[in-house]
Amino acid sequence: MYAEGTPRHRSRIQSTPVGMFRFLKQHNSILILSLTFIAIFLTACGSDNEINTDYSMLTLAEVKQTPLAPIGGSAFSLYLKNGIRLRLDGTAVYDDLVEANVAAASASSGHFSTTNLHESGVDESDRLKYDGEYMYLIKDHYYPVAEGKGELAVSILETDSENASAEPVGSINRSSSELVNIGLYLEQNTRGEYLVSLSSTRFYYWFDFLIDIGFNWHSGKSLIELHNIQDKANPQLDWQIEIEGNLEGSRKINNKLYLITRFVPSIEGLNFNPQTEQEKQANELLIRNTSVNNLLPSYRINQGELQSLVAADDCLVAGEPESTEGYADIITLSSFDLETQELESSVCLNANVHGIYSSVNNLYIGASANVDWWGGSGGTSIHKFALLENGVTYRASGFVQGGLGWNDPALRMSELNDDLRIVTSEQLTNGTDIENRLFVLRDDNSGQLNVIGQLPNQGRPSAIGKPGEDIFAVRFVENDAYIITFERVDPLYHISLEEPMDPYIVSELEMPGFARYLHPISENWLLGIGRHIENGNQTGVKVELYDLRDAEAPQVVDTQIIGGRGSWSEAEGDLRAFSILAVDDDTLQLTVPVSRSETNTETGYQEWRDNGLYLFEISGLQTEDLRLIQQGALISETSDDSSYPLHWGQGRGVLHDQAIYFYQGNQLWGALQGDLSIRNGPYY
Repeated sequence: MYAEGTPRHRSRIQSTPVGMFRFLKQHNSILILSLTFIAIFLTACGSDNEINTDYSMLTLAEVKQTPLAPIGGSAFSLYLKNGIRLRLDGTAVYDDLVEANVAAASASSGHFSTTNLHESGVDESDRLKYDGEYMYLIKDHYYPVAEGKGELAVSILETDSENASAEPVGSINRSSSELVNIGLYLEQNTRGEYLVSLSSTRFYYWFDFLIDIGFNWHSGKSLIELHNIQDKANPQLDWQIEIEGNLEGSRKINNKLYLITRFVPSIEGLNFNPQTEQEKQANELLIRNTSVNNLLPSYRINQGELQSLVAADDCLVAGEPESTEGYADIITLSSFDLETQELESSVCLNANVHGIYSSVNNLYIGASANVDWWGGSGGTSIHKFALLENGVTYRASGFVQGGLGWNDPALRMSELNDDLRIVTSEQLTNGTDIENRLFVLRDDNSGQLNVIGQLPNQGRPSAIGKPGEDIFAVRFVENDAYIITFERVDPLYHISLEEPMDPYIVSELEMPGFARYLHPISENWLLGIGRHIENGNQTGVKVELYDLRDAEAPQVVDTQIIGGRGSWSEAEGDLRAFSILAVDDDTLQLTVPVSRSETNTETGYQEWRDNGLYLFEISGLQTEDLRLIQQGALISETSDDSSYPLHWGQGRGVLHDQAIYFYQGNQLWGALQGDLSIRNGPYY
């Protein structure tokens, strides 16, 4: 069918990988798998002189229920090149790998708030980082600024929390005009104090959906830079690494940085719109004669020599692929030691992925088949990678029915005592009903994540959600899971996971509206952020406090509604837009950005009124009689300034003693809590 020729192009990367992940062959069946695949490959290909340009028999590799394994050699080369052929044929649709957004279980401690994390102890990149004295802000070219056009990559400001003010003291220029800033980390080690900046060629913030329709699937470059910021006015670049492939996600645990990148191999001279048989044959010859080493990602440190990031023999593939299967995307999970400034290891995964979740000890990558906007899916594979002292290693894979959904899939995953809990949804064949499921998976130490408990089941058949209700929010808190489903009312399901093998629904609370984000406040108390519903219509942004002390009779304690129809909050879909700070043992403060709209009584249309950072207080933690009150808002822009918001999106709030800061677009505002109407700024 398709033959491999002798490579005639000299590889642009070294053939010997550096710091590679070495897969430990745990089963003799891996060797048998590879030999079987090669035999099928040789039989199917026929003569090397035959140039077959009919790709109709090729299929995109499916999500499978078996552990990952390297197949290597000609088998992997055929599998990878079939993926490129599918690209040419226009039949392959590749889903974006979506970042995890699961809230941390506690508020920031100390005098100032920090990035709201998906897992305690696992740091997450953001466009704003704060150390209590200096604020580090990514400036994006998407937004208008007072001067210039956003050429600066990062602005460093010294804050004065007593006056809620800030003063620019330094900056870091964008290294390349082709790169887009992704996020920042703060790092301190024996070498000094550093700002870690992540950049990529992909339009990360606003155009992720284009990946799903195949618009921006070509590979780019990811750049990680470490700037020494001991002298804030004069940051010095100390170390950098460039990696082929777009940055899809990252996590930082202590001094270790973990990156997930996506590399799509390309071949110089390939015609993506061939019209004649001659042009198609020329394409096929290019694919055949290209060395597999030319189709793997490389990297370089400090502008040095290119080195191979992974080796073909180490790339992991799901199941035993047929000779007609293919997949082009190469996902790499790489580990970096920020103190020694070196690449520790890199794992190659050549399979569909959808969703990242990381605990302190393990990182999970999900792979849902046929991912769509409704969360329908034949099933989801979960791949587990152990985060070790000297790098990353593949551990096990599991399979569950249903998909992880399209809105922050990793909200649906959580690890406790090395068990993975996961919530999926599947749209049934009638096109209207949705079945929501909860699974508990356990690593059996032989490469398998086995389902040890699930809901519903034969003994506990009660559904999670009423007919037609999709999942809007999930929050795991220790041995409990809280799930919001919605169609017309908003049921909050409390599920006990005290016995992982026998989960059960404890209670169900119905209320108008829905929550998109859930955050644990203290034991048996939960906060929800979403929308209010009146007469079947979404109205304002709803911030709500749930009392779960009586497990069988949960109740809504306080509800705050902001704005009318058309109002929305970024905190509904991005946990980093939500900030929370423990003021003392009895009080929490939190901020939520809101774009407020109201209905024009004359026209009946909703109209934008203002953007602001809303401040709330939760008191009564000591007496366990909690109350939620609104304390005002720091308004950044109003309809008096413009008929539509200019500095919208990517809003971030920071609390520091009595000061409150709001970073919206490329503008930073400050105010004191005594009178939020008196604002300072904007600071750039």
